[in-house]
This record gives sequence, C-alpha cells and structure tokens, in this order.
Amino acid sequence: MTVIFFKLLNFVVLFGLILYVVKVYLMPDLRAQMAKYIAYLAGLRSSHRALKKDERKLQEAIRDDTKQQEQLKENVKRWQSVVNEQREDLLREREDRKGVLLKRFEEYKGQIALYRTYKQVAPEAIEQARRELEKRFAQDAAQRKFIKKIVLDMRKQ
Repeated sequence: MTVIFFKLLNFVVLFGLILYVVKVYLMPDLRAQMAKYIAYLAGLRSSHRALKKDERKLQEAIRDDTKQQEQLKENVKRWQSVVNEQREDLLREREDRKGVLLKRFEEYKGQIALYRTYKQVAPEAIEQARRELEKRFAQDAAQRKFIKKIVLDMRKQ
C-alpha cells in the first residue's frame, strides 16, 4: 500500500508540476492566441455584416439601374418612332415636291414648245397673210398703205 501511496503521490506531484508549467508558461500564449482568434472571428463577423450591407446596396442599385435602363429603352423606342414618322413625312413631302416640279416642268415644256411653234409659224403666217392681202388689195395705193400698216402691227406683236 505504501507503493500505491507513493505512486499516487508521485502522480499528484507530477500532475501539479505539469499543471504549474502549463499555467505559468503555456497559458499566457494560449490566452493570447485565443484572444487573437476571438478578435479574428469578430472581424470576420463585422466584415460579413458589412458585405451583406454592401450586397443589399448593390442589389438596390441594380434594381434602380434596371428600372432606369427600361425607361431609357422606352424613350429610345419613342424617339425612334418619332424619327421614323418624321423621315416618312419628309419622304412624302419630297415626293409631293417632286410631283409639283414634274408638273411645272411639263407645263414649261409645253409652253416652250408652243413658243417655238409660234416663233416658227408666226413669220410664215405673216408672210402668207401679206401675200393674200396684196392679192386682194393690190389695185389701190391706199390699200397698200393699209396692208403695210397691218403687217407692221403684226410684226410688233
């Protein structure tokens, strides 16, 4: 029994010595590491909260941007329709002007043809009328004077 007692005493002394060494030498380092780890975990938690907050802000910004994008798309569609309408109006107006110009051109062309015909036919008609009048009124001098006056008047016109 004394053997057991010494074994037990030996065990208690060794246990106390180990406990003393752990408490004096190892415990401050363990506490410092545990404090660092706790601070690290607290930092992670605050970072996680900050990231969640930033994520919510980003989600709101994305929603706002999406709404703005949809509004801009609608505006672009409206502007495109207005531009297309204006383009069509301009094309119609251009075609109308073209039609008016072609009509005027045809009228001028007819007037020019009529004028050319008049320029060509008028001298011939005057000459033929002069000959015809001379045949009818060739006897008398006064009649010749009258014919010359008519011919001069016709040439002036």
